Amino acid sequence: MGFDLVIYNAAVIDGTGSPAFRSDIGIEDGLIAAIDTIPNNVDAAQQIDAEGMVLTPGFVDIHTHSDVSLLYPGTGLNKVCQGVTTEVTGNCGFSAFPLAGERLTLHADQLAYLGPDVAELTWHDFAGYAEALEAAKPIQNIACLVGHGTLRIAVAGLSDDPYPEEAERLLCMMLEDALEQGAFGFSTGLTYVPSRFGSPEEITRLARVAAGSSALYATHSRATAGQEGAAIEEAISVGRDSGVRVEFSHLAINDPKSWGSAAKSLAQFDAAQSSGVDIQFDVYPYDASASSLSQYLPLWLQTAGPRGSHALLTDSSSRARALSEIASGWYGGIPWLWDRVLVTQSGPTDDETPGHTLAELAESSGREPAEVLLALYERYGNAVQVAMFYRTEADMREFLCHPASVVGSDGVAMALDRLSERPHPRFYGTFPRVLGRYVRDTGLLSLENAIRKMTGEPADRCRLTGRGYVKRHYAADLVLFSPGDIADRATFLESNLLPTGIDLVIVNGKVAVEHGRWSGTSAGKVLRRGASV
Repeated sequence: MGFDLVIYNAAVIDGTGSPAFRSDIGIEDGLIAAIDTIPNNVDAAQQIDAEGMVLTPGFVDIHTHSDVSLLYPGTGLNKVCQGVTTEVTGNCGFSAFPLAGERLTLHADQLAYLGPDVAELTWHDFAGYAEALEAAKPIQNIACLVGHGTLRIAVAGLSDDPYPEEAERLLCMMLEDALEQGAFGFSTGLTYVPSRFGSPEEITRLARVAAGSSALYATHSRATAGQEGAAIEEAISVGRDSGVRVEFSHLAINDPKSWGSAAKSLAQFDAAQSSGVDIQFDVYPYDASASSLSQYLPLWLQTAGPRGSHALLTDSSSRARALSEIASGWYGGIPWLWDRVLVTQSGPTDDETPGHTLAELAESSGREPAEVLLALYERYGNAVQVAMFYRTEADMREFLCHPASVVGSDGVAMALDRLSERPHPRFYGTFPRVLGRYVRDTGLLSLENAIRKMTGEPADRCRLTGRGYVKRHYAADLVLFSPGDIADRATFLESNLLPTGIDLVIVNGKVAVEHGRWSGTSAGKVLRRGASV
């Protein structure tokens, strides 16, 4: 028997959480063909000695926003060099499908949340979008969710009016069509317009459609100052009433008044699981978030959209109203700590603003921070991204080590011509940071448990057939790294630094990364729910 590639002498961690074992691995035709002692003289196109290294399944990033960036060839170096072999897109209510032809401008405005380079929107459904992704020859695999906000735009634009029965039927039909074409589930973004206008009843009806296809429901929950428990309870109720699997996205505590209450949130998940609700959550290993600046604006400005807002803000009374409401806090009263709000992205021609806090920008310009915030939105719209230092390390650690958590970056696969940008360091360092800082350096997690949270568990949550584990006949998506050397290097001031310690990344049996560098190979696939490997 011959192989395309043999890896010898590896310490294999298979993704189940079981202890590591020493073995050789044989790869043939994109699959793991052998997990056993393999003779040195076997016929193999390539042989690698992994003595002293750990071999694991490729990392499954369950929460990403690479919907737009992956349409460009050569995108994702920042992810695959972390060991990510599969990206789950379509989170937080944003997806690149389905699209209504008469509302393409609104769809493009929404996708600008995910990055400034919105591709020409030439498709309308998942099948067409998947063809566009495949034409870009992705480096890693892609599994897509349907965004609730995108569904709503396709049906009725940004309207916050209650949906008539016919509109809700159309929402469900569009979701069902996407699931039949291969989408893995749907997501909500309940702080974003227009997903936030969906009632719990509407979301539950959609969740029943997803449950009927054994698909996933991922939720970026509603957020109101001091109401963390209510947000979790809504997600639990949707799971209980519909029977859907629930993934609670990027669990965190943002309100300073609630810092230190992680145990209270975790008790809600424990109680829900004990009662039979299938709910888990993902978390990224940082004490700061990042998102579009526009979600912190007054709701009436968000609903107007960037173009409508620009017209409204030329009126002095509307502008004064906006500044007053901004000053009163965000998400219903979380206070602005302007020195904790770091601009990470503005516009393609603005190299000066990113890397500065709103407090610094206000001081240097002689304006109030709220005016600086508003001016950035007026100029660059939804493309303005900020890092919000509104979390604690202690809360994050409690979430990370809980049995119900998995790891997700909430990041974006970066195009090669955007590697000079300065996004949140999670874009470059999430997975190595867990393995270096929280496994090796602090001992918060065992190596086997951490790998389970990055591979087998998220693959199972998404129902990724034949992926997430080191098993015979599974896809040869693999990562080889040095446990003593793996580390993230990205910081908030230098966020585009690739990690160290990852020696080899294999995607569908092809070497994508060798000695920390991209091989130039693009062997990723657009995955479809229910399809074989």
